[in-house]
Amino acid sequence: MTRSLCAFFAGLGFALTTAASSGSASADDIVLTSRLHHLRQIEPREWSTFPEQAETTKLELKFEAKAAARERCLSLRQQDVKETWTVSLNGESLGKLHINENDMRVYYEVGFDLVKNGENTLTIECPKGRSPDDIRVGEITLLDRKKRGLLSEATLDVTVTEPLLIRVADMPDDDREYLRRVDALKKFSREPLRGVALEQRWLEVLREGTDKLPVPCRITILNSDGSLQECLAESEKQVAFRPGTVYAANRPVRILLPAGDYRVLAGRGFEYSLAAEDVSIPVNATQQLSLSIKREVDTEGWVACDTHVHTLTHSGHGDSTVQERMVTLAGEGIELPIATDHNVFIDHRPFAKEAGVARYFTPVIGNEVTTRVGHFNVFPVTPGAQLPDHKLTDWDEIADSINQVAGVKVVILNHARDIHSGVRPFGPALFNDAVGENIEGWRFRANAMETANSSANQTDIMQMFRDWMTMLNRGLNITPVGCSDSHDVSRHFVGQGRTYIRCDDRDPGNIDVEQAVDSFVQGRVMVSYGLLTKLTVNDRYGPGELARVGGDTVKVNVSVQGPHWTTASRLQLFANGVPIRESTMSTPEESTPAQSFNWQTEWVIARPNHDVHLVAIATGPGITGPHWKTALPYQPTSPDFEPTSLGCSGAVWLDVDGDGRRSSARDYAEYVNGASGEKIDALLEKLERYDEATAAQAAFVFHRQTGLDKQNLFLSSDVQTIVRGASPHVRNGIQKYVDAWRRSQIAAAE
Repeated sequence: MTRSLCAFFAGLGFALTTAASSGSASADDIVLTSRLHHLRQIEPREWSTFPEQAETTKLELKFEAKAAARERCLSLRQQDVKETWTVSLNGESLGKLHINENDMRVYYEVGFDLVKNGENTLTIECPKGRSPDDIRVGEITLLDRKKRGLLSEATLDVTVTEPLLIRVADMPDDDREYLRRVDALKKFSREPLRGVALEQRWLEVLREGTDKLPVPCRITILNSDGSLQECLAESEKQVAFRPGTVYAANRPVRILLPAGDYRVLAGRGFEYSLAAEDVSIPVNATQQLSLSIKREVDTEGWVACDTHVHTLTHSGHGDSTVQERMVTLAGEGIELPIATDHNVFIDHRPFAKEAGVARYFTPVIGNEVTTRVGHFNVFPVTPGAQLPDHKLTDWDEIADSINQVAGVKVVILNHARDIHSGVRPFGPALFNDAVGENIEGWRFRANAMETANSSANQTDIMQMFRDWMTMLNRGLNITPVGCSDSHDVSRHFVGQGRTYIRCDDRDPGNIDVEQAVDSFVQGRVMVSYGLLTKLTVNDRYGPGELARVGGDTVKVNVSVQGPHWTTASRLQLFANGVPIRESTMSTPEESTPAQSFNWQTEWVIARPNHDVHLVAIATGPGITGPHWKTALPYQPTSPDFEPTSLGCSGAVWLDVDGDGRRSSARDYAEYVNGASGEKIDALLEKLERYDEATAAQAAFVFHRQTGLDKQNLFLSSDVQTIVRGASPHVRNGIQKYVDAWRRSQIAAAE
């Protein structure tokens, strides 16, 4: 948990109760269990944070009650639910636990005829579980009132505002008069106004006479025990709400919930602060709450993009309708969302306009081309374009089909380490991860790949970034991508993983899509998953650029940013995927006042012998607070998991040889092999002036020349003896290739 949220909860001082926030108590309430129970439906243990042995596979609670001709409701607390668990009373279904790993307090309606005289049985089980799932559920009470009545006991009216950087009162008279004329004519201009794009919000300021305006936001409602509190939400404009989470457009929102004590949090995604306030609301009372948030991360000139956005409406799974998605996009500060429902083209513009949030982002039509051999996000798509054939099973044919779609310039390989339809594109059976080579000879014709997918986290969060840098070494110009792959309102937040694209961001509702796409393809991006890492070479060159270098040294500047509710602890600089510099960033003490994170460093490195790409990656503790919780791995490879925040710069290429092009490790490997005449001694000698990445690529090229279908010569004792005499970076590169080749051989045999 971040230091700020630790302080939040520590400052509450509330006692843990068995029926948290259950409203006014009744003498006829029946406590079924006052503790949490650990259930596991399939072995082995899912996470090492759970005990080795579970209490049971299903929970059965027997209790005495009297039948009554009235409706009641069941209150319970759940944690870490991933599979479908059913809740039934006396064999009759009450519903299902929420598929959500967060800690939450939820309620179920109990019909008037379900409770019988004498002994009753409540059952919670997972009858059709497909994978291990450890959960905790309990603190269950049968409440003597209707669910709707319970969730209407108290009212909380919340307004979330953002202070304006420029107040109208501070503007010159001619500018104010210009705004009034625009307002009178009902025209909206994109002309710059003293460096700030003219937006509708300035007209609202004129009408309201205020220096703060309501903004789209995410509101989190927490009980005294830290669990999310189920509630209802109402607003003039559309809202999206799930237990403990309410997204609202730029209007006040009315939240209905049981009477009780709560902590209310408000934020607007990665770039903004997190406001917090404690409230106590009696029965039949209404409380007004005004919270103010501010921008804490400087992203001027960078557009926040989520390249992987789904809806229940058009993808058929998850829980976010397309109408709810519009509000969540605005509430998380995503300025360029790509609609990527499965095998369809969807235009979000009319939905954004209907929800009243069109000025906060520019929707782009895309598609997750979902095939049996991989998933590919493609955009932008010209309206009316023909769909690609998602039933194809050959990568070349799939690429050809995608390239025929009008408008498409970006093709992203999605979650390449995940398995779908029995295929894991970057798994060892298909992929040598030391050199970026497909074992079956599939050509990689995408120009981007997901490196941080916040709904499909990797157990090793660095794995996909290593894969991406290897692909650059392979000689492919690949853009790294951060995205959310969100199908839900609150289980996995839209925009939690995101890509910042170098582009004019002054008017989010009218982003120049062509400019943004061009920057994206050129690699002028940063990947953000709770942190933002900016890299500059020689005070001039940024991501996606080719840096001319002269002299004996290269100056590298790196800055790491984050809002006050996250922090970084480690920064690494990579050259051709190999770490060459590292810094440790100290975590502020919990007693230190919360403030945004902004850390900078400068490194001076020796000029390399050849072209390389530089990448800076910052990591830090994951976010455990429920307002933006770091998700557990989607397909874990270990029961151990360390939640991590991450920020990755795009790649800056150093043009050391001055030929005006990017020469990759594969380019040098081809040259060295050609010059060595297939003689291992000569090869190793020439590799001395190159780096580890080139040595790995050279080992592959040498193996290819001698026949990939034959035994790897680097495994022979004679060659191993020769390799042991080489420099460490040469030995390491060759060994990485050999190890990856062995993994592929084993995987293929299995």
